[in-house]
Amino acid sequence: MDFEKMKERFAPNAERAVRVSLLLDAIAKQEAIDVPYSEIEAEMKEMAAASRMGYEKVRELYGDEERLDALRTRLLERKVMAYLLSVAQAGEEVSAE
Repeated sequence: MDFEKMKERFAPNAERAVRVSLLLDAIAKQEAIDVPYSEIEAEMKEMAAASRMGYEKVRELYGDEERLDALRTRLLERKVMAYLLSVAQAGEEVSAE
């Protein structure tokens, strides 16, 4: 598969992923949603337990700034999605009354 065909095939999904990420980031900023290091650390502990890997090994895997930032972004997006779900559910409850 040449580059142009790959670009045609993957560009729409990549563009959508970037738009979703930017939108979630904007919502996080507007609603002051953040991920403190304690939540990142708790997630790494959960990952260690789930994979039966030592916590220190997981910390080592996320030792570089880029990987740690990717984990923080994933957790932030999860929190924003939970926030949006709670807002949507609250809206459904109000409209059902």
